[in-house]
Amino acid sequence: MTGLEFQLDSFMLYCSSKNLSRKTYRGISGNTSNIFANVVNTRL
Repeated sequence: MTGLEFQLDSFMLYCSSKNLSRKTYRGISGNTSNIFANVVNTRL
């Protein structure tokens, strides 16, 4: 597991602990995190 993956997992646990709606959580866990990971990997 890379540092980025660890950070994304930690963020998802945080979001889960905030009891976000299922729709919001799915949006964050799906497309948003993938786009963020792609941008970070491209810039590194």
